Amino acid sequence: MEVNTRCTDLTYSDLEDEISYLYLDEEEPFEEEDQVNDCGDAYYDWIALYCWPKFHAAIVATDESSRCLWETVGSIYGELALCTGLLAEGMGCPMSSPTLDTFFVRIHAEYFASCSLPPNTTAPQPPLGTVIILTSLTVCLVPISVVLVLRKA
Repeated sequence: MEVNTRCTDLTYSDLEDEISYLYLDEEEPFEEEDQVNDCGDAYYDWIALYCWPKFHAAIVATDESSRCLWETVGSIYGELALCTGLLAEGMGCPMSSPTLDTFFVRIHAEYFASCSLPPNTTAPQPPLGTVIILTSLTVCLVPISVVLVLRKA
């Protein structure tokens, strides 16, 4: 395997190659007795080292007016999510963790803070009559159920 000298030259296939040495075979993961899965700062550092540089370079190269269009950034964002997932798997960390949440919140705050949903994406509201009927039914059924239960007792 060729060793890359720059972090930004890494590809996801390189990362997969690096992670695959942790497993002797697919059935039985290799674990050292003294190995402790550090899913906090070390995981965050690895994400910052392997995943963030490629994402940052791609986002900075994207026109700022296009950063809010999913068609433009969807694949870049997807690669970032894939990279963080591969690292989590390789380090034995859960796919969803406070560390990963913190990382993505920072990504959104830095690169997507000016993005907003289009005005037509609000969920449609049910008719008022339907809401009143369903609410009234629930309010009436609770006391009736209580009376029936107490009556049997």
